[in-house]
Amino acid sequence: MKQSVGLIILTVEGGILRTLCQIRAKWNNEKNAPESYPGCLQVTCHGKLEEGEGFLPALVRESNEELGDAFTEACQKDMSLVEVANVRNEKSWVITYAALVPSIRLKLLNPGKDVAGFKSLTAKDVSEIIPITPDMKERGAPNGKMAMFQDEIDAIKDAFAKIGNCVI
Repeated sequence: MKQSVGLIILTVEGGILRTLCQIRAKWNNEKNAPESYPGCLQVTCHGKLEEGEGFLPALVRESNEELGDAFTEACQKDMSLVEVANVRNEKSWVITYAALVPSIRLKLLNPGKDVAGFKSLTAKDVSEIIPITPDMKERGAPNGKMAMFQDEIDAIKDAFAKIGNCVI
């Protein structure tokens, strides 16, 4: 069974709660091949578990790879994770966590070589994301549109609902 873990980072900037979505690259350096769904969005950090690896250790590994060691280490000291999605079926199991991170800590981000960048979005922005369709696998999202897998859109909306209620 394929197992994956994700992290949704939320932060407050200018008094507004925002999430940081990763922009999928055009090229996958690890596979030395074109990336699937180039330019589409995904949660801040996401990846597959390695053989025998647990969800939380995999989350730390993926965060180190995609967000950088300094960011991950700083967040581990005082960050509380909230589970916002736990989807399991006969083919896969995906757990997605969310965390509220001080905006100043975002300066520690050091994106991995397969990360094209990040897009900061409000809850309203997230409502404008369209679900990824099979025809986007090679060409990406249509011009001017933001696209993401539906389960990740739902997880981000849940993160805003759960964490947004805790932010004053």
